[in-house]
Amino acid sequence: MKYPKPIVTPYWEFTLFAAGGIVSTERPIGEEQGPRYPTVSLVLDVNRRMTNKLLLGIGTDVFYDASIKEDFGETPSSGTDYMLLGWHFGPQFMIERFTLVGQVGFYYWKGNPDIHGNYYFRAGGKFDFTDNFFGQISLKTRNGFIAEWIEWGIVFRFMNKEKYNANKSK
Repeated sequence: MKYPKPIVTPYWEFTLFAAGGIVSTERPIGEEQGPRYPTVSLVLDVNRRMTNKLLLGIGTDVFYDASIKEDFGETPSSGTDYMLLGWHFGPQFMIERFTLVGQVGFYYWKGNPDIHGNYYFRAGGKFDFTDNFFGQISLKTRNGFIAEWIEWGIVFRFMNKEKYNANKSK
């Protein structure tokens, strides 16, 4: 017997995503893999819960990529030379406790303007541990679908409690 899904009253939620990863530098095919460098991603999102299965969101990204020092040809002058700032938008599709994430992003500031192209994609998945904490793994790309690094991280959700509780009790 099928039970009807409750109707969701749309509401806003905010999420903070912190992730780390490892990136190795590019080498010609056939050569040994380049050195590995740490990466960090910090993401603040504003999402609108539209239906039982769909969130639409927009957010801002702060990236730290230590491999950028190879692009300088020398030691960068400051830590901000390793940073990139961007904004993104995209849908999220929820299936019980698992959420598929897809985002398109654009850089609005780079410590070194000649690197990483102008846009990026993020594709991945989140798993709900609780109502407010998730684990997320996603692939960050650059200039199309050139894989850059895998982000392993945690997400904390801030939400409109009245709307969330009203939807949960339906």
